[in-house]
Amino acid sequence: MHGIAAARKEFDPRSIAGCRCWLRADRGIELTSGKVTGWRNQVSGVSGDAVQDVTAKAPAMGTGNNNKPYLLFTTAEGLRWGLGLNGQSTYFVACRFTATMGVNDAWVMYLNKTSALSAIAEVTTYGGFNKMTWTADNSVATNSVGYTSPDQDQIFNLHSFGYNGGTITLPGSYNASRNGMDLAIGTGSALGPYSSWQSSIGSLVDVSNAITFGSRMELYEMIVFDRNVVAADRAAIWGYVKTRYNL
Repeated sequence: MHGIAAARKEFDPRSIAGCRCWLRADRGIELTSGKVTGWRNQVSGVSGDAVQDVTAKAPAMGTGNNNKPYLLFTTAEGLRWGLGLNGQSTYFVACRFTATMGVNDAWVMYLNKTSALSAIAEVTTYGGFNKMTWTADNSVATNSVGYTSPDQDQIFNLHSFGYNGGTITLPGSYNASRNGMDLAIGTGSALGPYSSWQSSIGSLVDVSNAITFGSRMELYEMIVFDRNVVAADRAAIWGYVKTRYNL
């Protein structure tokens, strides 16, 4: 190389098979009066854009870890998310919560399905533990399945949650990790169907665009796969996030 170091190419999650959605706060951002009214999926040819037509309900932007941008949610904002997945799936969320959450706060994302699996991803202080719960939608109430982990609400974390296509009420159908470390899966409380809510990010957004259960967080990045990714892929994504955000 004659003393000239080659620039290291940044990891691209789309290089991993099954990547269906990649939302990063420095790409695909559409602003209206300083608010994010559009966040475009960086995976071409599939759904997955996140939008909010009402500027007052759209998140602002800020700069945080390693001088990287984020979307700021303060409980009053939510994005409708055009992601449609059935069966196996894995979700990665890079975020930092800005306050200790209550039981009904920090609903990071919601996927509304008329059949198969629907996900309610909730990372919240719950008796001193963080909890992410998933349940079936448009069906009778079922036991949700979630992970518990030490409370790190106000620290930057990469959360992942995967579903392998098995019985939705069994802990063995799921895996979870935080910052590349596997987390134990356990059963959660019963949750009923929420058919009036749309797929959304940052809060639950109903069909009339009303927002409930809003999160308090800095959201840097989301990566979604249409399969249950293997441990090596989870490690690769954690390595990328760790480097990008100087963790």
